[in-house]
Amino acid sequence: MGLMGRYFWVFLLCLVSLTAEAVNWPGPWSYQKSLKIGIDVNWATFNSEIRSYSDRYPEDFAKIGFDHIRIRYKDPKTSPFDDESKYWEHLERSVQDVLQNGMTPILAFDASDFKLHPDEEHMQRALDIWVEASRRFKNYSPRLAFDLIIEPAKDLSRDPDILNEFYEKAVTEIRKDNPKRIIFIAPHKIAHPDSLPRLKIPSRADGYLMVETHFYAAGPSPTSTTKKWTTGTPEEKALLIEKLRLALDWQKKHDIPVWIGAIMPGDYNKGDHYSIAEQVHFSHFISCLFLSRHVPFAINADQQFYDADAGQWRRDRYPVLMAILHPPCLTIPGLLPYILF
Repeated sequence: MGLMGRYFWVFLLCLVSLTAEAVNWPGPWSYQKSLKIGIDVNWATFNSEIRSYSDRYPEDFAKIGFDHIRIRYKDPKTSPFDDESKYWEHLERSVQDVLQNGMTPILAFDASDFKLHPDEEHMQRALDIWVEASRRFKNYSPRLAFDLIIEPAKDLSRDPDILNEFYEKAVTEIRKDNPKRIIFIAPHKIAHPDSLPRLKIPSRADGYLMVETHFYAAGPSPTSTTKKWTTGTPEEKALLIEKLRLALDWQKKHDIPVWIGAIMPGDYNKGDHYSIAEQVHFSHFISCLFLSRHVPFAINADQQFYDADAGQWRRDRYPVLMAILHPPCLTIPGLLPYILF
């Protein structure tokens, strides 16, 4: 099938999907329930993955068992394409491929410049990008959601007022084209749940808003006092449970569901200190813990498990992936008391 023929069928699939789903846009609680286990991907972030992207990627991710895909995207000006519209076409192709393979796509903007320079000029650029995204994706399946900022970090993490102002403006703009699409917002201080109390709900949330929060996004640490994990002692498990409890308490108080948008099974970017067996142990715990509390989560990130150049899963970390996707929760000794906290 030629390229034009392929896109015709993808477009038709999206159109049929939209027609079937438009009568009943999912509310945040049913959307939360549908997400289950996902993964963050850099198909539209890293130039190498943009250039090598193939529709085989989402096929492989669907076959192995992922339910949702968090597609990180960036300012089109920083893409490898000379024409910004080519980047938007690439992003649309990624979303279409995820939908075609039965998974839920979540578009997550990196907002790199705004994080470094939280001022009016850079806020406006971030808003303009979301206005364009909102326009381009307005007729897509209700399964597609918008995650306004991947992680409010760097200088932006120090000022919740500016972040809340951005959310207010962005949600207002997006609602013009997407009145019922699920939108995610995240608290300042790199989306940590203890920052949730400073998060202000936008006036145009309109009942279709969820909150993204995360912890251990760069993995656990054998030495840190805030995310320590060695053998999974009761104290180490309690550290992780307390972070989840903060998110669940906020969820209950505000009646707005949460999603854990990034958690890493090892400290891959911080020295990779954990053996595969230790990563499997940690993965069993977090997966069973989140699933038992009906909290969806996405692991961080695709390049840690999938060799994009070879188009196949990394053999060395395949057991970790299986521990995340198919944890034998009821047969793991000593786990039950923790997943029933």
